[in-house]
Amino acid sequence: MALQAGITQDAVNIARAIHHYAKLRGWSQDDYHIFITYNNDFSTLMILVLAKDLDDRDEEQEFKDYDDVMDVIEAQARPKLQVTNYYSLVLRGLKDFAFYPSRHLDPPEYEIDEKLINNGVSWSEPFRSTHR
Repeated sequence: MALQAGITQDAVNIARAIHHYAKLRGWSQDDYHIFITYNNDFSTLMILVLAKDLDDRDEEQEFKDYDDVMDVIEAQARPKLQVTNYYSLVLRGLKDFAFYPSRHLDPPEYEIDEKLINNGVSWSEPFRSTHR
C-alpha cells in the first residue's frame, strides 16, 4: 500500500504542476484535461494533456509548449517524486480527440484516478460501462 500511495502522490504532484502551468496560461478548468497512466514494471508515468490552446500549432510552437510544461514539472514536481523513475509527456489539442479513447492497458499498467488529478472532473466516466 505504501507504494500505491507514493505513485498516487507522484501523479498528484505532477498534475498540480500542470494545473499551475494552465493557470499561468489563463486556461479555465474546461479548457484542458490531464490523463496519467502508471506502469508498475518500470515505475513510469505517462502523462497526456489535452487543451484547447494546443490546437493548430506549428512544430516550433509544439516544441516550445513541451519545453514550457516540462520546465514547470521539473521545477515543481520532480523534487517531490517518491517512486517514479521516469515520466513522459504528450500534449494534444482538443481537436485531436472527439473524446478520449481509453486504450487497452497491459497488466502492469493502470490509470490514475481522473477525478483525483483533475480537481474532481472526469471526462471518460460517462463513456465507461457500468455493467462489466
